[in-house]
Amino acid sequence: MVQQPAGQSAPEAAPKKKVSSGLKRLGQSIRRRAMNVPRRTVAKHAVARAVVLIEGEDLAAAEAAVNKAIIAIDRAEAKGVLPRNNAARRKSRLMQRLHKAAGQKK
Repeated sequence: MVQQPAGQSAPEAAPKKKVSSGLKRLGQSIRRRAMNVPRRTVAKHAVARAVVLIEGEDLAAAEAAVNKAIIAIDRAEAKGVLPRNNAARRKSRLMQRLHKAAGQKK
Protein backbone atom coordinates (compact mmCIF):
# COMPACT_ATOMS: atom_id res chain seq x y z
CA MET A 1 0.00 0.00 0.00
CA VAL A 2 1.27 3.45 -0.92
CA GLN A 3 1.45 5.89 1.98
CA GLN A 4 0.10 9.39 1.47
CA PRO A 5 2.06 12.45 2.58
CA ALA A 6 1.09 13.85 5.99
CA GLY A 7 -2.15 15.82 5.95
CA GLN A 8 -3.54 14.28 2.75
CA SER A 9 -6.16 11.59 2.52
CA ALA A 10 -6.20 8.80 -0.04
CA PRO A 11 -8.20 9.52 -3.21
CA GLU A 12 -11.52 7.71 -3.40
CA ALA A 13 -12.02 5.11 -6.12
CA ALA A 14 -14.17 6.22 -9.02
CA PRO A 15 -17.47 4.34 -9.35
CA LYS A 16 -17.40 1.63 -12.01
CA LYS A 17 -19.79 2.04 -14.91
CA LYS A 18 -21.64 -1.00 -16.18
CA VAL A 19 -21.33 -0.44 -19.90
CA SER A 20 -23.11 -3.06 -21.98
CA SER A 21 -20.15 -3.51 -24.33
CA GLY A 22 -17.86 -3.99 -21.33
CA LEU A 23 -20.16 -6.57 -19.82
CA LYS A 24 -20.35 -8.41 -23.14
CA ARG A 25 -16.56 -8.36 -23.43
CA LEU A 26 -16.26 -9.69 -19.88
CA GLY A 27 -18.58 -12.57 -20.70
CA GLN A 28 -16.64 -13.35 -23.86
CA SER A 29 -13.33 -13.41 -22.03
CA ILE A 30 -14.74 -15.69 -19.31
CA ARG A 31 -16.11 -18.15 -21.90
CA ARG A 32 -12.86 -18.04 -23.89
CA ARG A 33 -10.80 -18.66 -20.76
CA ALA A 34 -13.01 -21.62 -19.84
CA MET A 35 -12.18 -23.16 -23.24
CA ASN A 36 -8.50 -22.20 -23.43
CA VAL A 37 -7.24 -23.16 -19.96
CA PRO A 38 -8.01 -26.89 -20.38
CA ARG A 39 -6.44 -26.93 -23.85
CA ARG A 40 -3.26 -25.33 -22.53
CA THR A 41 -3.25 -27.75 -19.59
CA VAL A 42 -3.54 -30.78 -21.87
CA ALA A 43 -0.53 -29.59 -23.87
CA LYS A 44 1.53 -28.88 -20.74
CA HIS A 45 0.73 -32.25 -19.19
CA ALA A 46 1.58 -34.07 -22.42
CA VAL A 47 4.97 -32.34 -22.50
CA ALA A 48 5.58 -33.15 -18.83
CA ARG A 49 4.77 -36.84 -19.43
CA ALA A 50 7.12 -36.91 -22.40
CA VAL A 51 9.95 -35.31 -20.39
CA VAL A 52 9.55 -37.89 -17.61
CA LEU A 53 9.71 -40.73 -20.14
CA ILE A 54 12.72 -39.18 -21.91
CA GLU A 55 14.61 -39.13 -18.64
CA GLY A 56 13.61 -42.76 -18.03
CA GLU A 57 14.94 -45.86 -19.76
CA ASP A 58 12.27 -46.64 -22.37
CA LEU A 59 13.02 -44.59 -25.50
CA ALA A 60 10.20 -46.17 -27.52
CA ALA A 61 7.63 -45.01 -24.97
CA ALA A 62 9.34 -41.63 -24.80
CA GLU A 63 9.13 -41.24 -28.58
CA ALA A 64 5.42 -42.11 -28.53
CA ALA A 65 4.86 -39.61 -25.71
CA VAL A 66 6.76 -36.91 -27.61
CA ASN A 67 4.56 -37.50 -30.66
CA LYS A 68 1.43 -37.16 -28.50
CA ALA A 69 2.84 -33.99 -26.93
CA ILE A 70 3.54 -32.49 -30.34
CA ILE A 71 -0.02 -33.27 -31.42
CA ALA A 72 -1.37 -31.60 -28.27
CA ILE A 73 0.82 -28.53 -28.85
CA ASP A 74 -0.28 -28.31 -32.48
CA ARG A 75 -3.92 -28.58 -31.46
CA ALA A 76 -3.51 -25.80 -28.90
CA GLU A 77 -1.75 -23.68 -31.50
CA ALA A 78 -4.49 -24.29 -34.08
CA LYS A 79 -7.15 -23.20 -31.58
CA GLY A 80 -5.23 -20.00 -30.82
CA VAL A 81 -4.33 -20.97 -27.26
CA LEU A 82 -0.58 -20.90 -27.90
CA PRO A 83 1.17 -18.43 -30.19
CA ARG A 84 2.86 -19.96 -33.22
CA ASN A 85 6.44 -19.25 -32.12
CA ASN A 86 5.73 -20.44 -28.59
CA ALA A 87 4.45 -23.76 -29.92
CA ALA A 88 7.43 -24.12 -32.26
CA ARG A 89 9.85 -23.41 -29.40
CA ARG A 90 8.19 -26.00 -27.15
CA LYS A 91 8.30 -28.66 -29.86
CA SER A 92 11.90 -27.85 -30.71
CA ARG A 93 13.08 -28.11 -27.10
CA LEU A 94 11.20 -31.37 -26.65
CA MET A 95 12.79 -32.89 -29.76
CA GLN A 96 16.23 -31.69 -28.63
CA ARG A 97 15.77 -33.51 -25.34
CA LEU A 98 14.65 -36.67 -27.12
CA HIS A 99 17.61 -36.64 -29.53
CA LYS A 100 20.06 -35.94 -26.75
CA ALA A 101 18.67 -38.83 -24.70
CA ALA A 102 18.76 -41.13 -27.73
CA GLY A 103 22.41 -40.19 -28.35
CA GLN A 104 23.39 -40.96 -24.77
CA LYS A 105 21.57 -44.31 -24.68
CA LYS A 106 23.41 -45.72 -27.70
